[in-house]
Amino acid sequence: MSGLNSIDKSDSIAIRLDEEEFAAIEGWRAANNCDTTNQAVRVLLRLGLLSEISKVYESVSTVREAVNQSGDAAYKSL
Repeated sequence: MSGLNSIDKSDSIAIRLDEEEFAAIEGWRAANNCDTTNQAVRVLLRLGLLSEISKVYESVSTVREAVNQSGDAAYKSL
């Protein structure tokens, strides 16, 4: 991808939405002052990706904490 604000034809995709999905996006677009449906879809996509990244970070943090706690317990038993 060339950059966040520049779009080439190679960066484009086409999707089909049912009426309910399109209405939901249009409602979100209006409520969030997006100028175009395309802009709303890009923002929603970024928000979804950030949400997934956040879930992975939380999982890694939980595992790291568990490993640290088990390591502390093993060390104390020596």
